[in-house]
Amino acid sequence: MTLTQSIIDFAFRQAGPFKRKELAEHLDEKNISYANSLQKLLTRLVASGKLKRVDWGMYSISDNIKPKFNIIPNNSSKKIFESLKNRYPLVEFCVWDISCIIPFMLHVPNMSMTIIDVERTLERPFFDALQELYPQSIVLPNPGKEEFYNYGFGKNSIVVHSLITEAPIQSLGGIIVPTAEKLLVDIALNPEFDFLRGSEIYTVYENILTAFDISKSQLWRYAGRRSCEPHIRNIIKQTNLKDND
Repeated sequence: MTLTQSIIDFAFRQAGPFKRKELAEHLDEKNISYANSLQKLLTRLVASGKLKRVDWGMYSISDNIKPKFNIIPNNSSKKIFESLKNRYPLVEFCVWDISCIIPFMLHVPNMSMTIIDVERTLERPFFDALQELYPQSIVLPNPGKEEFYNYGFGKNSIVVHSLITEAPIQSLGGIIVPTAEKLLVDIALNPEFDFLRGSEIYTVYENILTAFDISKSQLWRYAGRRSCEPHIRNIIKQTNLKDND
């Protein structure tokens, strides 16, 4: 996460105006380096309309700015990530859990599912490691729709997929997770999310796009890499969003 985004996130979490000193203390606590650039960044954010200056040395988030949708890893995801990272310290992969989209759904499925994306050549080693580490879970490598419904749906499952080159991922608290843009494409395409097909996928898209700042350019770029940009554009077109470009 960039310094600018860290400042924006801090501003969103405040109930009202905050002092520059309070922001600096927060960044120091999180070990986020800002050197001598904090005032310059605050001035730039005010000029761009993302923050507003309410008094000398005091700021607040602008009324028209939306927060970023960060996928906060739950304890299970953290444990899985750390276990795999200990075995494969140099491998790039990301981990996330279905629980992060449940608040945006109308109908909550009775299931527990963790999704792991890793480079294609390491899918099999990850599959073997996960079976060994989590024998009580159903581990499915790149399952089709029928395979997932037969073996994973309604159960404690871990799904392993190939990590698409240049997929948008980020580190949150040392855990590598997808960005919101990657999540939106994956839930519309991956077979294990077939239960979202129909009105539910539109509900999830509309709720996330309404509440959060989603980078359309990053969304289209990743959708293009997965050869599904027209499909994603059509989903957004079918929502009730006024601006669905």
